[in-house]
Amino acid sequence: MNKRILVTALWIGVLLVGLVSPAQAQATISGVNPAEGTVGSQVTITGSGFGEKHGEVLLGEEKSKVLAWSDTEITFLVDKPQHPDEYAITVLLQGDKKPAEPLMFSGFAIRRPRIVPGDMSLIRDGNTVTILGQFFGDKKGALRVGYLQGEAGVDMVVQDPKILDWSMNTIRFELPEGLTGGFVLAVRSAVGTGLALMHLESGVVGSVAPIPDWGGRESEENASGVYYKDNFYIFSFNYNPGYSDNWRIQASILDPSDWSDVSISPPKHETEVPIQPLVVKDTAGKETLWVFHTGHMWTNNVCCTVVWYSKYYDNGIPGTWDPAGWQAVPNVDIDERCTVAPVYDPRNHRISVYFDRDNQLRWFYSDDFGETWSDDELVGKEVGGVPAKHSFVHAIYWPSDTTTALVASTGQVIAVNNGEYRGSIGHLTDDFWRPYLVDLGGQTALIYQHNTPMMTKLNYPTPDNHETWSWSESIPLVTLPDTGIPLTWYSFPWSPRGAVNQVGDERHLYVFYGVHLSEAYTEESINRWYLHDEGILEEVTPLPVIKPTTFSQVSGGEWHTCGLRGDGVIDCWGNDDGKGRTYKPDGTFQAVSSASWHNCGIKTDGTLYCWGEEDRGRISGRPTGNTFTQVTVGDWHGCALTTGGSVDCWGIQDGGRTDDKAGPFKQVRSGNW
Repeated sequence: MNKRILVTALWIGVLLVGLVSPAQAQATISGVNPAEGTVGSQVTITGSGFGEKHGEVLLGEEKSKVLAWSDTEITFLVDKPQHPDEYAITVLLQGDKKPAEPLMFSGFAIRRPRIVPGDMSLIRDGNTVTILGQFFGDKKGALRVGYLQGEAGVDMVVQDPKILDWSMNTIRFELPEGLTGGFVLAVRSAVGTGLALMHLESGVVGSVAPIPDWGGRESEENASGVYYKDNFYIFSFNYNPGYSDNWRIQASILDPSDWSDVSISPPKHETEVPIQPLVVKDTAGKETLWVFHTGHMWTNNVCCTVVWYSKYYDNGIPGTWDPAGWQAVPNVDIDERCTVAPVYDPRNHRISVYFDRDNQLRWFYSDDFGETWSDDELVGKEVGGVPAKHSFVHAIYWPSDTTTALVASTGQVIAVNNGEYRGSIGHLTDDFWRPYLVDLGGQTALIYQHNTPMMTKLNYPTPDNHETWSWSESIPLVTLPDTGIPLTWYSFPWSPRGAVNQVGDERHLYVFYGVHLSEAYTEESINRWYLHDEGILEEVTPLPVIKPTTFSQVSGGEWHTCGLRGDGVIDCWGNDDGKGRTYKPDGTFQAVSSASWHNCGIKTDGTLYCWGEEDRGRISGRPTGNTFTQVTVGDWHGCALTTGGSVDCWGIQDGGRTDDKAGPFKQVRSGNW
């Protein structure tokens, strides 16, 4: 055979063999054993197609130490502590030319220490005690015992016994002096704490739920929520001591049927304040979820006066985050522990962001969906600015011709029109701490912190009620919990936050609140946030227009001031001192005048009305039987100009101060004497 023909035949044979060779089987995970563990647990993953090259194994988001690797079996070590929870296992394979698609297996549980129940859980040998259990961890942790002593058995003693031996399933320790019967034992590992009610003679006699199993999620601040494209999204952050990214941002989609959620891991970032989501609809009607926060990004050595934002697109569960990740707003300086309050105006497609700097409300905006941002400036600069009493600021959109947003900070809610101050909304005090506004759909709620989470609602004006805006009586949202554990303390250190979720055909108000728990047995201090369903909301109704309060006249006394509003109603404010100086008179007026102790006004029908401190005829002596066009009062007397041009005076005479004058006159003015 010709050599060239032989070579050609061989190549054809090679190609044919390649064509008929079976394709490599797709990699799969068939099981994980064990399905639960703690730090120090060895876990074996079985399956096929893993390859011979070592890849990586992630437990949750943490990289684990791989001990063995083959095509059908991988063994890894749980070597990093994580909070007790269910975590997904991710296997990252090594492909021939590029990394293969990751393999996912859900359902591995990180467990806190568990003391086995029954009389075999405790073995006593003289002055030493051995307890049996699970998930104690591969490194020595800590023990605490609490027991009652004294004649009445009411004195609580909490001690840390000396630990002699520690393994994954057994702990041996010295018995504290004075401990003879029942006690509570706390076992603390790198993962968490396990509690059991025990007796020296009969082992475990009951269970005590540790604080973290009370419910909720670990956090250092409260969570935020938003309804976006038929799903309810939750944003929070978790403090992980000892990690390079201690204040890791978390995000998930809530399933309201069973309160479970699906993680939508945001780009890696850190913050120490609540994250604020915002739904933005572009000019084509497409909705995007924006997320704002302040803080730092140590991985890029960026700290700490930056406002960050990123975008999330719901194109399935999970959706996708903006490939650009977190972007910084240029030319804005903010403290990293201040919140930002974004608001979107769909009429003008403006994103406005309000915040506090140096105890002043400030704002900046973008009219092109983040392509460019304005520099920040004072809110209400036309009136010298608006003070802010706390670094926490929140805002909601208010669609009207005169107002674009309501902005809340401790003790106040104001109306603004693109940064212009439009007046205070209702009357709040500093007891309204870190208020959070919620648009309920035609009704506005204010959720705030005052010992426990509270809520009030905004009363809108009515034609027969000249009180323009007021807040209803506050109601508590959360009752103090019963942890069932002695020596447990709790407080509500963070501001509650609210959001509306659409659940089927019903709209619900969800309230986030934070709880700080301390437990004497464990010496643990745990911060958690919780989600509360406040109930079903009524149908959506239009919001009323906020019109700024205008005044046609103002008059000041020594301790108070009165103003005549554009609608003819008189408002008075200042130091009343029980004298009625700031009393609000009924009816409508055309003029007002204030002195040190009293006020007088001319009603729209021309009659005269006075109020405040009486004292020798300053009020009761006012003239009647005439109509008036002008009034002026001094400290001890007053004078009014009649429609006929004469002057009528009243009060303390003393030197002719109240002598009437026939006129005619065009104007009158009163002094003290």
